[in-house]
Amino acid sequence: MSTIRSALTPADAVAVADIYRAPQPDLVSVRQAIVSSHRHELARRFEREIDTLGSTTVVFTLLEHACRWLDVKPHVVSVVIAGLRAELRDHGTAPAN
Repeated sequence: MSTIRSALTPADAVAVADIYRAPQPDLVSVRQAIVSSHRHELARRFEREIDTLGSTTVVFTLLEHACRWLDVKPHVVSVVIAGLRAELRDHGTAPAN
């Protein structure tokens, strides 16, 4: 079982959805997964915000289940997440683990 911790706020969820909204990307038929072991309402808020643009977003509690739904390998996703966190740490903006 993998745990990913985040320090996202409700305002962050709206701001991230706005990033997708800004250039009007074509999100129709795009599948996205959110892994949330805590703060499910925040994850659901983002799910509702982003799905208005045509994507299908599902909230999971386990990384492995999200990866199965997306048909991606969990170890590959874990490497990507680690790389993103390292990049955020380098810029002083990483969420606490």
